[in-house]
Amino acid sequence: MRFSLFITAVLFITLSSCKSSKAGDFKESLAKSERRAFDIILGKNGSGEKKLNYLVNDDYKGALAAVDQQAIEFDKLIDDINKLSTNDITEGDPLKIATLEYYKALKELHIFGRKKIEQQALLSV
Repeated sequence: MRFSLFITAVLFITLSSCKSSKAGDFKESLAKSERRAFDIILGKNGSGEKKLNYLVNDDYKGALAAVDQQAIEFDKLIDDINKLSTNDITEGDPLKIATLEYYKALKELHIFGRKKIEQQALLSV
């Protein structure tokens, strides 16, 4: 019984240590991208927080500038993900494509408010 438990533990350790370093680097890059997206949207002093502060203060010009800044930050994030290499990573390409589509959709969701802000700016003049 002890011997089979020992063999199982050795086999598990051996298999877990055989993971590709490229896959680990790719995973870490995607995790960093998620943190960057969080900072863009909800981070302290991020463009998302600035946009909300401008809207609370009825500063629509500032809010539009913050929306533009969010778009630039998302474009940079998407470009960085697009540059990631998926060579020799099993299912790396589909994961990269899905990640890119996710961040493009997230960008569109947060930029969508631009039209409403522009209308509000026109009404407040």
